[in-house]
Amino acid sequence: MQRIPPNILLTVLLFMCALAPEFGTNRQSVLFMSNLLGLSELAFKTVCSQLSAVVHFQDQDGLPPTHTADTSRPFQHANREVVNQLWDFITTHLGGSISFYHKSFYDFLVDPSRSGPFHVLSSGMRNAMFKRCVELHLKYQESYCFQGSGERNLCVRLPDVFLSVLNTELVLAPDVPDSAFSLSYPYINELINSSLKAYMIVSAHRMCLALFTFSNVDLRLLQQFQHADFRKHLYIDSTLHPPGEISSMRVWRYRGLIKFISGTRLFQHLSHDVRLFLPEFEGVSQFYVVIRDLVIKPFKDDQATTTGRDHTDL
Repeated sequence: MQRIPPNILLTVLLFMCALAPEFGTNRQSVLFMSNLLGLSELAFKTVCSQLSAVVHFQDQDGLPPTHTADTSRPFQHANREVVNQLWDFITTHLGGSISFYHKSFYDFLVDPSRSGPFHVLSSGMRNAMFKRCVELHLKYQESYCFQGSGERNLCVRLPDVFLSVLNTELVLAPDVPDSAFSLSYPYINELINSSLKAYMIVSAHRMCLALFTFSNVDLRLLQQFQHADFRKHLYIDSTLHPPGEISSMRVWRYRGLIKFISGTRLFQHLSHDVRLFLPEFEGVSQFYVVIRDLVIKPFKDDQATTTGRDHTDL
């Protein structure tokens, strides 16, 4: 570790940080890791050369499960079965996979008394990872735009701000020729690249939510995160699930059922224990932090201003 050149030390530490279970899994695909950290193919190989003694690389096992899908079109046009199977392949196999050779090295990295300046869970490293995820979130959202205004049949009356998302489609911005344009290390076709890009922004968003509540967070980064367009993330996240899919999920330490609708998602908490909603419960306290730091904040549009109504922007 002492021999790593200073100009790439932070990148190497972020690389190892991203392999920590706290931020994902201890096995990542080459393309997923590269794009998470904004590394080109050459930069990725440079980092790996510094860690060859502790990081194991395995070649890609087989081809992506695209079946008969048109690989020249985005994943939204592919069969739902293909989209479902791509998730695991893209995150753990695409371009090959990387992991630590031994758990003992990970134990060294997360123990500040042993790793010292190379401690990957220090406040400085958490802020560095938060910074990278916020940058990725903001960069990718600029490459999308909402388009269209078709009507859909809804069983309930929703605020206009939600209808404005439900009645539109998220597409690439006019100045973005394809999904590869936004990726630092793209694949060879649009189906995989559009899927990879969608998974990247969803993963970056989840990591941001996990990181910004820790102590000693850089307030400047928090202010940048407030500028994220959460509607775009929510729309992308919903398109990765079959319409109307109901699944079990944990949100803010609450377990329940979640239903995906194009452009949004509905969550039903299953517990009848009212003590879970008291301020001292961890899930509630985390939710208060989200509101306090204005990640969830009042949203006002022109109509709301004239009618005195407020909506909630997530």
